[in-house]
Amino acid sequence: MMRLVTNVRQHLPSWLIKASFTEKLVLLAPVAVWFSYFPTISFGRQSGTNLELSIAVIYAVILALTGLPQIWSRRHLLWRQKAVWLLAVFVGWNLLSIIWSVNPLRSILVSGLWSVLFLDFLVIYNLPSLKKMISPLMRVTITTAVVMSLLAIIQVAYGAWFDWGLCGGCVARGFGFVRPSGFTIEPQFFGSLLIAPILLLSYQLLQSKVTKYDVISLCLMFMALYLTLSRGAMYAVVAAVLVQTVLVSWRTSANWLRSSAVVVTVLVGSFAFGMMWHGIFTQLNPRVADGFYQSITKSISHLSLGKINLPNPTSQQSPQESTSATSPQEVTPDSPPKALFDGYVARSTEERTGMSQLALDVWTKNPVQFLVGVGVGGAGRAIFQQSGKTSGEFEIVQNEFLSVGVELGIVGVVLLLVLLLALCRKTYAKKALAWPIVLGFVLQWMFFSGLPNALHIYFVAMLMFAIIDRVDEKAEYIS
Repeated sequence: MMRLVTNVRQHLPSWLIKASFTEKLVLLAPVAVWFSYFPTISFGRQSGTNLELSIAVIYAVILALTGLPQIWSRRHLLWRQKAVWLLAVFVGWNLLSIIWSVNPLRSILVSGLWSVLFLDFLVIYNLPSLKKMISPLMRVTITTAVVMSLLAIIQVAYGAWFDWGLCGGCVARGFGFVRPSGFTIEPQFFGSLLIAPILLLSYQLLQSKVTKYDVISLCLMFMALYLTLSRGAMYAVVAAVLVQTVLVSWRTSANWLRSSAVVVTVLVGSFAFGMMWHGIFTQLNPRVADGFYQSITKSISHLSLGKINLPNPTSQQSPQESTSATSPQEVTPDSPPKALFDGYVARSTEERTGMSQLALDVWTKNPVQFLVGVGVGGAGRAIFQQSGKTSGEFEIVQNEFLSVGVELGIVGVVLLLVLLLALCRKTYAKKALAWPIVLGFVLQWMFFSGLPNALHIYFVAMLMFAIIDRVDEKAEYIS
């Protein structure tokens, strides 16, 4: 055992062996963010809030507390940085909105988590060895994403026979196949976690700087992304990869076309294999009557928003399937039921667009509300009370920008946009890598909202901003 430990230490960079506990803790960020929902410690539900602690949230708190002494010792240097001031103003506006919030408890919790993330940013920004941590952070990010992608692939196979450990909307009785979510609350959040590592690898592939292991890793990630069948995540990644190829082409000549073709081939091939993987385990699933072909038709219909519907002739159905389709109530032990959904689930889109419209109506209800919002965390209660068209105050706006608008007003939206523009401006030199990641997350924000389940977005943004800003800064801060 001692020999194994000695051998491992010999292969570690010298700076990592000497690194502080805080620096080593930062390297765990790409791992912790994957555990945003399961396992959780639950304290019940109150005021439109699920009172829960996840590994990701606990990690964020520990990182903030651990780095407090270093933050305090360099506070005078930190407050000179524009990045710190920009984020401080946004977090401060969140805290200030508690005063007029329609849901004080949720406001305190959400703004408290924003404060924790602000401290995390200061911790990361203050690390002496931040530049040396870039490569290890990328390796940890990609390795963890590969492991989780394998878990997603296994969940699809496992879910043909078992439901334990799968989220309520992930099980096979929905489409006939599992939509994996890993340790997140929903498949869309799992897909969102794959955005950054996918774009890291595709960027390297476009520059012909990858190994066979990297290509296999990218294939697994693309396949796992497809298996989630999360349209928001898939559309975001496809758009971001296309933008990335254009940005890389601006400063690359002959090899760019070949590399782009390889990336597109890997993406399309992985999606195709993911579709077949769904089909295989739909066919093998003894608990649903759907087969391989039905799985393919449902996937295509759902992803195309019902615009593409492949023919499903009766000749391709077994007698049991035909009977199940015409007489769904006549189910025997030898005749498993059909899956719940036949293809595109319009309700999922209608609920999102409906909540977005309600949020817009509440936000623009009066000038004061438009300007300052209803207070951070108050969207669910405000929409329920002012519209009366939702089932309760636990409903959330499935659009981050509209959610910020309702809760923090146009002031909050402007502050958020300023932060995004500042990030893009600061990362201009690395735009082919950073901008597609920002684009992917922004597009994803059009499909969900919330903070605890999407901490990875803020950690990735913090790391990109801090690393690039610190690399470009004057040497006296680092010393």
